Amino acid sequence: TSQGGTVPNFESTISDVTDTFKLFMYTFVPRNNVENIGVEVLCMDAPNSYIDIDIAAWKLELGAQQTLAHQDINGNWVLNDPPPNKALELLKCQRYLAAYRSAEIYNASVFFGTGILDGYDAEGNTSGQGYIVMPCAMRATPAIIGTAAIYSCVANAPIIRIDIIGVTGNVLRFNFTVTGQVSLEQRMCMIWTPGDFFITADL
Repeated sequence: TSQGGTVPNFESTISDVTDTFKLFMYTFVPRNNVENIGVEVLCMDAPNSYIDIDIAAWKLELGAQQTLAHQDINGNWVLNDPPPNKALELLKCQRYLAAYRSAEIYNASVFFGTGILDGYDAEGNTSGQGYIVMPCAMRATPAIIGTAAIYSCVANAPIIRIDIIGVTGNVLRFNFTVTGQVSLEQRMCMIWTPGDFFITADL
């Protein structure tokens, strides 16, 4: 709107709408006292008969030349700065951090790792080995932050210590210790967290 309170309108009618993406550009010169500029897109094939269209992108910018898209060798319009792929961007983030959270709080999957109980240690606690399949390979050997526990047919007990053995691809291998004498025999167990459990390879 202008400082005087009036609303200057700049209208353009485009009738050449096709099934393929095309670039439409409209250049206008606003008044000197305009504070804000808004864009409204109305699509109709007849008066008061609206139609649906897909807008790949739009841009309001200064200058007589648009910088939104360019034509490739086949004449197709290609965005100069296309929207990022969300799945790829998530994997980039997960190279630095993989987060696992309590199912009761966050309605997520309960178990994120697998382990084997293999006997008692010198302090009388139960030891074991486990692994976690992470979403992707991390940028470096990670550290572990947070609380974890095991669930098995013989016990549901907290893990009091985790020592990383190594990483192969996106598989994290570790030794762990569970409070008390849970099982002297080898038994499978599942790894979960009652709160937050982070695998981090942050800078």
